[in-house]
Amino acid sequence: MLLLTAPACDFDVPEKFEMPTWFLDIKIPLVQKRYEMGDLSNPDYNIFPTPDSMGFQIVYEAEFPFTSLDPENLKIDFPGGYMETVIPATEMPGIDANSLDLPEIPPIEFIIPVVDTTGGIAYLDTAITLIPLLDADGNPVFETDPDTGLPLVDDDGNPILVWDTLVVPFEGVDYTGTPFSFPIDSVKTLSADFYNAAIAGPANNFLDSLFGQINGQAPINLGLNSLLPDSDPQLISSIDTINISSGDNSVYSTKIKNRGIPTNLSSVFSRLVTGIEALDDTIANHASDAIAIGTELNETKDLGGEGLAQLLQITTAFQLDY
Repeated sequence: MLLLTAPACDFDVPEKFEMPTWFLDIKIPLVQKRYEMGDLSNPDYNIFPTPDSMGFQIVYEAEFPFTSLDPENLKIDFPGGYMETVIPATEMPGIDANSLDLPEIPPIEFIIPVVDTTGGIAYLDTAITLIPLLDADGNPVFETDPDTGLPLVDDDGNPILVWDTLVVPFEGVDYTGTPFSFPIDSVKTLSADFYNAAIAGPANNFLDSLFGQINGQAPINLGLNSLLPDSDPQLISSIDTINISSGDNSVYSTKIKNRGIPTNLSSVFSRLVTGIEALDDTIANHASDAIAIGTELNETKDLGGEGLAQLLQITTAFQLDY
């Protein structure tokens, strides 16, 4: 038996020798310094810091001379030349307010009596404060001679009355005077305290209640948006005001007269106010600090050309001076 063994190895011979390669991330600091954005500004180069110093802004300024453009430069070129066209002016239809149903505002007319004419209240004339003294039976008492007890007489032989001061209670206070009632046919004199208690005070309470009800009414809503035309496209989105046409009926008049109150009517006003969402536009304002006896506030405002907004209200008031 013959055993033959032939061991062998296969080697590749490289054409050239190559070194091994490794890839590594290497960070090398070049500058160890922190720069703020504001530090980069330099006005010499039009670089300015921002107001908060957190950055910078580049600003270039220059004055540009006035330059006009030739109309030829505004034309738009089309193939074969350019096109010119004239757009005629077109009127936009206004708002027809004939269909607006304005509420009728009746005039406020009334006479305010400040005294009682039924005789239910006894007013006091303080210029006459003496009345004949009456006994328990309601008979007048006469002066008598202290020695004889006989009535004393005057030069005409008439018994001499004993006069007494009249004190009348009113609202818990005693006042001195002679009672009278309205209407009167002669001059009467009232003390200031009694006038304030019996006339001015009750009258002002009544006026406060009356004008409070008038001025406390809700504003009139004119409903102007109901006039919007039904068009497509909707060119008008809302109506703020409508102008009042000129005419004899386009006026606001006020007449308040003091027919006999001895003290002035004060803080007098009468106003016509309008507004879109709030009453903030006064169209007419008639006012007076004082209306003395026999005088009046008489004013008229022409409303032609004034604008009525969505809301409308009339207010008025006055007081009696104490």
